[in-house]
Amino acid sequence: MRLAIVGAGAMGAFVAKELMRREPRAEVVIIDADAARAASLAATLSPTTVARACDARATDDLAALLRGCAVTVNAAQYDINLDVMRACLAAHSHYLDLGGMFHTTRRQLTLSAEFAAAGLTAVLGMGAAPGLTNVLSRAACDELDTVERIELSFAVAAAGAPSLPVFAPPYSMRTIMQEFSEESVQFIDGEFSTQPALAGRRRITFPDPIGAVDCVFTLHSEPATLPHAFAAKGVREVTWRLGLPAALEDTVRAFAAAGLGGQTPIKTSAGDIVPVDFLAECIEQNLASLTLTPTTSTEYGCARAEVTGRVGAMPTTVSLDSFLEASGAPPDLAAIITGTPAAVAAVMLARGEAALPGVHGPEAVIPPALLFARLRDSGFLTRMTRTQVL
Repeated sequence: MRLAIVGAGAMGAFVAKELMRREPRAEVVIIDADAARAASLAATLSPTTVARACDARATDDLAALLRGCAVTVNAAQYDINLDVMRACLAAHSHYLDLGGMFHTTRRQLTLSAEFAAAGLTAVLGMGAAPGLTNVLSRAACDELDTVERIELSFAVAAAGAPSLPVFAPPYSMRTIMQEFSEESVQFIDGEFSTQPALAGRRRITFPDPIGAVDCVFTLHSEPATLPHAFAAKGVREVTWRLGLPAALEDTVRAFAAAGLGGQTPIKTSAGDIVPVDFLAECIEQNLASLTLTPTTSTEYGCARAEVTGRVGAMPTTVSLDSFLEASGAPPDLAAIITGTPAAVAAVMLARGEAALPGVHGPEAVIPPALLFARLRDSGFLTRMTRTQVL
């Protein structure tokens, strides 16, 4: 089995290690524009792992490196998703990524006919959210005859985390700022609806010790694919909400209010700068300058799909949670809860256990029971509850 990973950052590194843990004999190709970063990651894996330097936007060059790879996992920033997909078509490799923030996902779906004609499967957004949220939705919808509403949410909490002298985001700062700065697109009353940034605030109670969390609409990929997947069951609403710890949300809201989420260059006396790039670089340099004594702490994450519809004539709500507790020094919940589902799904694609030619959301391709069973050995706990209105 030969697999490729595009992007040797924190997420790509975790996916690579998880793939090797699950498929020790696999040959893995690590591809990154930074040759040293790719080589550094490859050196931590098996002797069969190789590193290659390539700018993913150079589609022909990337395709040459992907030839012979059963599956390509794109773990880089989503702005190269379409480039990597076109390289996969040329190389005849199945494709999987971690999400496209709605608008890119919609553009990726236009390649479905080309992937289908090539007999290839592309899975869009197969991390925690999107990813687990989509597959939880599939499992819930399968319990219902008709579907009216799909409400998705995700929340995190931490216990015993050390207080740092600098700001440390739980995942990509660029992604967080886009989520908190831009309008989101939700599927409401049977059509796509643009919502102001941080609209739709709702207090949602997750399993302990996460508890009740204020969750808000953010730009996300799930509403881009789920309405089509369950159109035949009559779905009229698909919404997504994110819940971050209050202190973290307050900090990010302040950054957004100051305009630091902007992606358009602004003129300064020192030259043009892109606000979000400047913010992300400052944070990365601050973190790199720290010398910390590792302190054991525990983090918790929960992805939820709550689906309302009917069984026969009976109004029914089916809710599924996927809960993860991660301990360590540091525990790195974001990498585990995102990278593990991606690695499991990539192995499924490589083995032919999940196949549907074309470009799809995870809900159309990944078998829920198989995914949940394989995630269990990494500590993911999946629970279903059903409520009927008599």
